[in-house]
Amino acid sequence: MASSAARVHAPETTIGPAATAAAAALRAGDPRAADRLWARAVAAGGPLVEALPGDLRHRAVTFLWRDAEGPAPEVLLVLDTITDRHRDDLGPAILRPIGGRLRAITYRLESDLRASYGFHLAPAIDPGLGRTRPGWRAVRRGLVPDPLCADRMPTAAGGEVSVLSLPDAPPQPWRAADGVRRGRVERHLVPSAALGGARETWAYVPASAARGAPDPLAVAVLLDGDVWGAAIPIAPTLDALIAAGAIPPTCVLMPHSLDAATRERDMAMDDAHVRFLTDELLPWATARWPLTDDPAHTVVAGQSLGGLGAAYAGLTAPRRFGGVLAQSGSFWWPEDDDGTQHERIVAWVRGLDAPPAARFWMEVGRHEWMLLDGNRRMRDALVAAGADVAFREYGGGHDYACWRGGLADGLVALLG
Repeated sequence: MASSAARVHAPETTIGPAATAAAAALRAGDPRAADRLWARAVAAGGPLVEALPGDLRHRAVTFLWRDAEGPAPEVLLVLDTITDRHRDDLGPAILRPIGGRLRAITYRLESDLRASYGFHLAPAIDPGLGRTRPGWRAVRRGLVPDPLCADRMPTAAGGEVSVLSLPDAPPQPWRAADGVRRGRVERHLVPSAALGGARETWAYVPASAARGAPDPLAVAVLLDGDVWGAAIPIAPTLDALIAAGAIPPTCVLMPHSLDAATRERDMAMDDAHVRFLTDELLPWATARWPLTDDPAHTVVAGQSLGGLGAAYAGLTAPRRFGGVLAQSGSFWWPEDDDGTQHERIVAWVRGLDAPPAARFWMEVGRHEWMLLDGNRRMRDALVAAGADVAFREYGGGHDYACWRGGLADGLVALLG
């Protein structure tokens, strides 16, 4: 979840060298120029990434679509948090015909960008469709991945998108590993008086888990379990981290966030939700698996509104959570109808009488224009209060393509 703060300026389109050369060749009467450009993209396995003369910080990135035989649709590029800035007028993000059945658009992008993307196809695209939240959601629900790009990921909504990783994007070495022991993922219903009913929870249990093992398992509570336990499984990353010794064998508990209203209630500084995590979920899990009760080896993690929820849990229950992993936290909450943001948790941290006991690992995307400043203020408030804080800004946006790598890095920092 992000606030409705005003968007910054639209991203820059540019003239891609390859697309420019193809268009010039077509104008000069070369009918095969578009085919050669498409063949280059096929060989590249996705968008064409080209250097810009005299500019080492950016790349010209050309996205291409080749129409099937028949009536040609219009094609809109949706590049996470980048083309979102065209929402008031989607026209600039619609691919342009080059020749024959080929369409393209080129953006000037920072060379460390990682972003998920997809294409929205329609016979005619209304440039004003993105002005309303329902319209924009309809666009995003209808995305199709880039047929040229092999790097894809599922979405929380059950679809699939492509992933663009430019040359200087941070490595993500822990996404999966071959030939390692696999943990298991189980689904359970955890009784909860605090929440007024049982809560479905996914549990990742490492392959080494066994009663009588010499060392108890570390623990991570990862919010939005319906995403990480099912839609975008984090289990292969956990297998890779544990097999490499980057983190100790760790049990990861992933409670379902149910629906939007329940999620906002639970994660927006809610004491009942914290009681569920500390007094019900963790004891329930400890009765089943050999888990540590040491807060130094227990982490609570979340993204977006979940980042707010994780931070509040760590601040109010340091006897259980010694580590907080907050990605793109919604520290602006709450917000009035007029857009006024109150940053209640930031004000609360500034009023603390003692340094927070939990260690914090935070990250936010430089392209998250609605969240960047609030995350910086939260960091500053924590540091001023005496907390142990690691903080980074990455080249990307409000995007699981970025968060899945950052989640691994944060677990290594807090548990490794």
